[in-house]
Amino acid sequence: MEKRKLLSLQNIESNTCYDGCTFYLPKGSVYSLKNSSFRNCSFRSSVTFCYLENCLFENSGFSNGCAINLSGQGLKEIPQWIFSFPFITHLNLSKNKLKTLPIEFSQFQDLQQLDLSKNRISLLPSVLCELYELRLLDLLQNNICTVPAELAQLSNLCELDLSKNSICSLPTELSQLRNLCRLSLSHNHLSTLSFGIKDLQNLVHLSAVSNKIRKIPLEMVELQHLKRLCLSYNQIVDIPSELGQLQNLSVLLLSNNRIHSLPSDFGQLHNLTRLSLDNNQISDFPTEFRQLHNLETLSLAHNEFTKVPTSLCQLPRLKTLSMHHNSICDFPSEMNQLQTLLGLNLSHNQMSYIPNEITQLKNLTDINLSDNQIQSFPKGIKEMQALSEFCISPDLLSHSQKNFVKNCLPNCTMSYYSTY
Repeated sequence: MEKRKLLSLQNIESNTCYDGCTFYLPKGSVYSLKNSSFRNCSFRSSVTFCYLENCLFENSGFSNGCAINLSGQGLKEIPQWIFSFPFITHLNLSKNKLKTLPIEFSQFQDLQQLDLSKNRISLLPSVLCELYELRLLDLLQNNICTVPAELAQLSNLCELDLSKNSICSLPTELSQLRNLCRLSLSHNHLSTLSFGIKDLQNLVHLSAVSNKIRKIPLEMVELQHLKRLCLSYNQIVDIPSELGQLQNLSVLLLSNNRIHSLPSDFGQLHNLTRLSLDNNQISDFPTEFRQLHNLETLSLAHNEFTKVPTSLCQLPRLKTLSMHHNSICDFPSEMNQLQTLLGLNLSHNQMSYIPNEITQLKNLTDINLSDNQIQSFPKGIKEMQALSEFCISPDLLSHSQKNFVKNCLPNCTMSYYSTY
């Protein structure tokens, strides 16, 4: 067996005795080792193992953590060899066939990140709630129906992913996870988020997409650190006016609900940069909507608009606007104020002409007007020299009109079909 002593190294190998060595391992490397020992060694970069056999670590330190990655190995049980290394800080057991965890799991008291996603766990074992240093717990896509109250014992938990399970309710004890900053509950059977969520004061990201939620709980307005709220594909009808108090919210996704109007207090969301309201029943916006000065991306497809709202045209930073699949046939004169707009999708509406206000959008690079009733192009279209992609239905256009736009926009790619 080879021996190495008091060296600075960038690799580790099997069948080697290391004594007093310092390791600076390349980022992203994964090691499989046999018959190696490490005494008085120091790992200055993070290290990831996928297999360790007959290996010894004695008085050795890991400055940036020690990980074991057993993802995608078809495991039905935890291999016994990993219990010889209780000092690990990161453990990836995702994409296996695990149904539970053995009692020996409690010895991983240094474990900070545990990935159990895409397994077959139906009941969370109690031993999981004894890993008190855990910061990240990923349980995505298992068969979990019930979340035990004991999970609240993981007081250091910062990220919890329970998405794609069969959870119908959450215990109120979950609100004791005061350090939680990211909570993912998407694709379950939840009908409410009223489990004491107001106590999760450090929450930054909340995702509960594709559930059965009907109301946004008023207590949620106390989550003043919340930046991203994803509630698409639910059964929400009304948006409470108090939602405008979430002053740090930057992303709000509410598509595929049953929303028919927005409260005037919605305009108080001054830090909002992205808003998705696709597939609802909205026909207009309140005047206060123009106060969303930082909004850059707005999705309003599949609603009930007959005209572009005037308040929408007063958004000074809007870059992308999608309003396809509405009934739009009218445009306000203020639409030419959208000078920051880069992408515009008005396909599948009831447009019979291209308004001059659109031709005045000098920075527009992509526009989709397909599946409308447009028969000609205005002369002002020649001013839209920034256009690189123009999609429009060809059926009602004469040959001369097609040639006209080609001559006006020689650097623009014309797509004569619908992309939606």
